[in-house]
Amino acid sequence: FYGFDKDKDGNPIDMTGEGDITDADKVVLGSPIPIIRYSLGVEARWKAFRAEAMFTGAAGHKIYNLHEASVEDGSYVRLERLGVGYTVPLRKKKVLKAINVIVGANNLFTVSNYSGYNPDVNSFGLSALSNGIDYGSYPLMRSVTAGVTLRF
Repeated sequence: FYGFDKDKDGNPIDMTGEGDITDADKVVLGSPIPIIRYSLGVEARWKAFRAEAMFTGAAGHKIYNLHEASVEDGSYVRLERLGVGYTVPLRKKKVLKAINVIVGANNLFTVSNYSGYNPDVNSFGLSALSNGIDYGSYPLMRSVTAGVTLRF
């Protein structure tokens, strides 16, 4: 991104010191391409219980927020998935071998300084011309799932 750096009040800064704001005052504000994208999956088991968590994120990039008309830090970390499962103990395993009960949630929270709904902006797919531009993306939907698995 290339444009005017702004002071705390949102006014363009005279980078050349000549007293006027001109194109010569424009600077590189940052890149829309993250330096790093990451994910971390963790799973733990204890007796008949199982828990899993998946964190994802990106860092080192900027987002142009059209609503605010500003370039902002796009770094974030998100708890994308959290799940808990329990295997019900069965005394006689003639027909039914196992019962697993599972509860999970997606998109529980996102930690970011970005002022928009979602720092993972991608309004126009993989278009290089609009990479890192937030045209008004929607917040991610939180969802809760539950299920039972029967093994015969």
